Amino acid sequence: MHPGIILAACLSDYKLDAVVFAEKIGVSVKQIRGVLAGWSRVDGNLALRFGLVFDTTPQYWMNLQTHHEMTKARKRFSAELDQIQKLPFPEQFTV
Repeated sequence: MHPGIILAACLSDYKLDAVVFAEKIGVSVKQIRGVLAGWSRVDGNLALRFGLVFDTTPQYWMNLQTHHEMTKARKRFSAELDQIQKLPFPEQFTV
């Protein structure tokens, strides 16, 4: 799920539109509309601002973005990924 879906739900709960929200957090309306549409990603700057305004951690927003990207990558490259053989984990790094 793209973070824009969560953002849209948050904005709906607070009865905010993209223009007012963008102004409130000091970013362009284009950035917010891009995230809401699913064609822009949540970067560190947006994650910090979303975290502050919604009283969440920036990591929450970054995790949503990372999960979305990993899910897409798994689907797109699954055949190639299945062909990769694992290397043994080096002993010096075991606990």
